Amino acid sequence: MALVKEDGSEVVDLTESGYSDANSRWAMKGRAICYETGRYGMKSHGSWGNQWDVVIMMLNGDAWDEFNRTEEEAELDKDKEKEKKDDADSKDKKGKKGKTDKKDKKDKKDKDSVKPLEFDLENRAYRTKRLTGLSGALGDYWLSDDGSKLYYTMRNADGKINLMERDVREGETKILVPSISGGIEADKKGEKLLMVSRKGMYLVKLSDGSKEEIEFEAPYNNTPSKEREYIYRHMLSQVNDKFYDKNLH
Repeated sequence: MALVKEDGSEVVDLTESGYSDANSRWAMKGRAICYETGRYGMKSHGSWGNQWDVVIMMLNGDAWDEFNRTEEEAELDKDKEKEKKDDADSKDKKGKKGKTDKKDKKDKKDKDSVKPLEFDLENRAYRTKRLTGLSGALGDYWLSDDGSKLYYTMRNADGKINLMERDVREGETKILVPSISGGIEADKKGEKLLMVSRKGMYLVKLSDGSKEEIEFEAPYNNTPSKEREYIYRHMLSQVNDKFYDKNLH
């Protein structure tokens, strides 16, 4: 699994591993990467398939320290951030008096600008942690922005696929929604998960595990005779263009 600069000037092999690694996702607002790995579970030596886990790799030391905070430390930092934000908002309101519209637009542009991420890739191997409690037939997953909760689908011993919730700090895992599978995408606030599978689409509320089916229509008109005619003509054109040799006979 590699990290590539936008202009292609640098490629870094992040995992440097001989194990299977897949399904990487940005995490913790771009300061970490999560991915699935076959490092810990049963291997596919007998063609029965790998068992998978979710792993997180921190790309700088600040993210690693934040990820390993206790519950009390996290709450204290949250209060400090709230006080800092309230002070900034208060100063912003006072400073707006007498400002021109042009100045307001400039301030808003500066506030909305995205700061570039800073990576410390040399020590990434020491800032890697296994998030799942056990290996298994893993589907998709999503990690909350603060890194405290991991949501993933996994097949249990009874053969059913469930949506699991793991408290990363406490190390506790529970079934959030039974008998559900599919790809996972979170909403902007991180309060709901959109799950898409061949059986349909569902919206899962993370606070209580309730799910809502999303109804949709996707009409498909198929004419078998015309489809076969297209396949036949396409086959003839491919033979004439690529395979047929006029000097064969």
